[in-house]
Amino acid sequence: MLNPDKINRINELKDLIQKWNQSYYELSKPEVSDEVYDAHYQELKELESQLQIINKKSPINTVGYLVNTPFEKIQHKEQMLSLENAFDEKDIYDWLSRALKTTELKELLGFVCEVKIDGLSLSLIYEKGLLKHAITRGDGFIGEDVTHNALTIRDIPKKIDFQEEIEVRGEVYMTYSSFAEFKDQGFANPRNLASGSMKLLDSKLCAERKLNFFAYTSPSLNKNLKTHWQVLEKLKELGFQTNPENKHYENIEEIIALCKDFENKREKFLYPIDGAVIKINSLKVQELLGQTAKYPRYAIAYKFKAEIAETLVENIEIEIGRTGILTPVANLLAVRLSGSTVKRATLHNLDYINNLDIRSGDYVKIRKAGEIIPEIFEVIKEKRQGHEKKFEMPSLCPSCGSQIIKIENESAFRCLNYEACPMQIQKRIEHWSDALEIKGLGESIVKKLLDKNLIKNIADLYKLNKEDFLLLEGFAVKSAENLYNAIQKSSTQNLEKIIYGLGIKGIGLNSAKNLVKNLGLTFWEDFDFFETIEGFEKLISIEGIGELNAKEIKNFFINKQQRILLKELKNFLKPIINQQISIVNKLNGLNIAITGSFNLARKEIQALIENNGGKFVSSISNKTDYLLAGEDSGSKLEKAKQLNIKILSWQDFEILLNY
Repeated sequence: MLNPDKINRINELKDLIQKWNQSYYELSKPEVSDEVYDAHYQELKELESQLQIINKKSPINTVGYLVNTPFEKIQHKEQMLSLENAFDEKDIYDWLSRALKTTELKELLGFVCEVKIDGLSLSLIYEKGLLKHAITRGDGFIGEDVTHNALTIRDIPKKIDFQEEIEVRGEVYMTYSSFAEFKDQGFANPRNLASGSMKLLDSKLCAERKLNFFAYTSPSLNKNLKTHWQVLEKLKELGFQTNPENKHYENIEEIIALCKDFENKREKFLYPIDGAVIKINSLKVQELLGQTAKYPRYAIAYKFKAEIAETLVENIEIEIGRTGILTPVANLLAVRLSGSTVKRATLHNLDYINNLDIRSGDYVKIRKAGEIIPEIFEVIKEKRQGHEKKFEMPSLCPSCGSQIIKIENESAFRCLNYEACPMQIQKRIEHWSDALEIKGLGESIVKKLLDKNLIKNIADLYKLNKEDFLLLEGFAVKSAENLYNAIQKSSTQNLEKIIYGLGIKGIGLNSAKNLVKNLGLTFWEDFDFFETIEGFEKLISIEGIGELNAKEIKNFFINKQQRILLKELKNFLKPIINQQISIVNKLNGLNIAITGSFNLARKEIQALIENNGGKFVSSISNKTDYLLAGEDSGSKLEKAKQLNIKILSWQDFEILLNY
C-alpha cells in the first residue's frame, strides 16, 4: 500500500522542483544552488522508486521547462535530453557497470570527456547549407525559435558546406570578460545573462551581449560515422567551434583524472563551467544503450563540488517577505567566488543560525554551486576572538515597529502588520510585477515609487501617469513612457497570473490554473462565495488545493482590507480566461488495466482513468504500467505479478489520483 506521508513529501518536492525549474528556465533567475536542487531531486527520485510510482510528468521524467513567450514553438526532430549526474568516482563506475551490463560489450571503444559549460542548449537546423532555425531545448520535445538572436552569435556559422539537412547541437555561453560589462545592471551571473539574451525580441540587444557557442554533437552525423570523436572533428571541418579542452581516452581512469583536472583548474577557464561530460565514444554502443525518458544511457555528467571561500560576517540584518515572514541575511566582507563578488548570504531562519552557531563577527566558509546563491555552511570557530555577537530575532518589526510572533510548529517568525508594513507592501508589489511580467518594474523602482508616496498598493500602479515616473531619479521621457506602457499592458492578463500575483499563501501558478479551470471568473468576482460552506467545500475538492490552502484562500477573500483592494483592482484589470490552460493530468500517458470487483461500475472507473489522462487497457502486457486489483481478482493478477507490474488497491488508486 502507498504511504500517504511519503506521497505528501513527494508532492512537496515536486512542487518545489517545478517552481525552481520555472525560475531557472523561464525567468533566468535561479532560486537555489545546484547542490540544493540536486539533493531535493535525488530525494524525489528515491521516494518515487521506493513507492514504485510512475508519473511521466514528474520532474524525474521530464526535461527542461517549456516557457510561455511570444516565440514560435518548434518540435525537435529528436528529443533533446538532459544528463544523469555523477557526484563522485563511484557514481561514474556504477554508470559504466550498468552500460556494460546492458550491452554485454566489454570493449566500449573508449570515452570522450568534454567540459560542461553553464549556458543554454541550442539546436541549429541547416538546409542546403544555410541556417534555417535555432531552437532552444524547451521541454525536450518542443523548443522556441530564436533564430533572429542566433544569427548575431559569431561562433554560429550562417552557411556551411553541407547540402543535406543537418542538425547541430551545442551550448550558448558568455565569457566572464563579456559579463563584466553588464554585471552592474543587476544580472546574477553569465549563465543568466546568456539565457535571458537569447529570449530578447530585439536581436540588436542580443548582439551587444557578445555571446559565444560551442558545438557538442550532431544527431545527423551519427548515421555516417563510427565514433563521437569523429563527429566533433567533422563539426570543426564544417566551421563550428568545438571546445579545445575536449579529450578522448581508451580507459575510464584517464577520463576520471581529466574530470578532476578540469575541476582543479576551473577558475582558469574564461567562461563558467560546472562539471564535465563523459560519453562512450562508439556510436554503435550509444545506439545499443538507448535512453530513458530523460537521459541517454551512454553519457553522464560529473558535477563539480561547490567552490568554497572564507569571509567575515560583518552583521546580520532582517528582510521581510510579502507575507510578513522574517528572513535573517548575513552581510559579508566582499569575496570572489565562482566568478562573481559575494556580499550577502541568506541565513534562512533562526534554526539555521542556531544549528551552525553563526554570529556577527564570525569568519565563515561559504559555497556557491553553479554560480547561483551563496550559503554559509561552516563557522571557523578557531578564529573567534571573543567580540562576536550572537543573533537574536527582534520582538518588533524593523520595518514598521509592529509585534513579531513565532509561527506555531514552525521555525518562522512573522510581522502581523500585513496591511501597513512598508517592506511587506514593497515585496507584494514586486511579486505582482513578476507574476504579471511588468518589464522594468523591479525592486529599486518599486522602492522609489513608495518612497515618493506615488503608490501605496498594487492598484495604485494603474493610477500612475507618465509624468509621475519623471519624478524618479534616472528616468527620462522614453524610459517613463516604456514603464507606463508596460504597466498598462499588464492590465489585460490571464486570470491565473492575476490570482498568482495576489500572493495568496500557498497558491502558486499551477494552483491558480486549477482554480481558474474549476471556478473561472467566479474566483475574481464573487467574494461572498468563499464565506459559504458550499464555497469552502468546492475549494477543498479542487486538485492541488486541499483544506489548508482552502482556508488561506477563504481568509484572504473575507479580509476587509483585501476586499477594498480587490474592488479597486477590478476597475483596472481585464482578466482573460485561458481556454487552453496546461494542467498536468495525474495519470497522463499511463496504461492501466482493471481486474476484480469494486464499489464503482467498471465504466465509471474507466472514465476516472481517462478523465485524468490515463489509458484504460483491457489486457496485461509489458506496456501496462499499473493493474488496479479489486476483490476476486482473476488471472490478470497472476500475469501482472509475473511481469513485475505495479499492483494497486483501490486506496492506492485514490492516493495516486491525488498525487
